[in-house]
Amino acid sequence: SGGVKADLARVLSNLGRASDAAAMYREALEVTPDNGRLNAMWGDALLVEGKPAEAMEVYRQAHEFGVRRLVGAARAAAMLGRADQARRIAGELMDTAARRYVRPEAIAQIYAALGDADSAVRWLDRAVEARSSLAYLNVDRVWVPIRADQRFREVVRRVGLP
Repeated sequence: SGGVKADLARVLSNLGRASDAAAMYREALEVTPDNGRLNAMWGDALLVEGKPAEAMEVYRQAHEFGVRRLVGAARAAAMLGRADQARRIAGELMDTAARRYVRPEAIAQIYAALGDADSAVRWLDRAVEARSSLAYLNVDRVWVPIRADQRFREVVRRVGLP
């Protein structure tokens, strides 16, 4: 099923097997082609694979999966050297967060992609306070740009991860 393939793709991505994950997401989309969530996750795998331009196109197709699509597009923009675009999207999400719940770690991901550890850790602190699910904090490839920062390591410790 599409769901099982998507779960397997997520595991492959977290293991650093981005090209295998991207292929698995494509297979899952063959089963459920209009699934915006799967499109967004495929985009995430393409980012890990180092293909931000392709990921940006996939995020455009993930229209109904709003926040994840926006975060992915911002991360892709950061990887493409379009920091202003990434910061604009982060601003849009912060505006949205003033009206409805937006996971703080979603905004932190954008700042991590920009290499702005100060802002990323500040938003991760908010995620910890909000008791967001950060179970993948230690393995999710999105945090690679700030993983060596001691403040990030402190967040990992506060969450209770090794």
